[in-house]
Amino acid sequence: MFRVNRAWSRDAHVGGNNARFINHSCRPNCYSYVDAKTRTIWIRAGKRIEAGDELTYDYNTEGDKSISCRCRPDCKTRL
Repeated sequence: MFRVNRAWSRDAHVGGNNARFINHSCRPNCYSYVDAKTRTIWIRAGKRIEAGDELTYDYNTEGDKSISCRCRPDCKTRL
């Protein structure tokens, strides 16, 4: 589920594409961009990505902080 604002969320399970498999990272190599006019969510490269690198972006969640982040062994973030 990608929550854009209070009134608008997109569920990648319904009509989504392969971008739904991009994982969270506190040190991402991509970022999300929302085109408000077309209501399209884009995942864009934030730096050079080599072949074979995992694509990641920061989910910026505001949930109940019950899931431990696993982006690296010493990460203390909770999603």
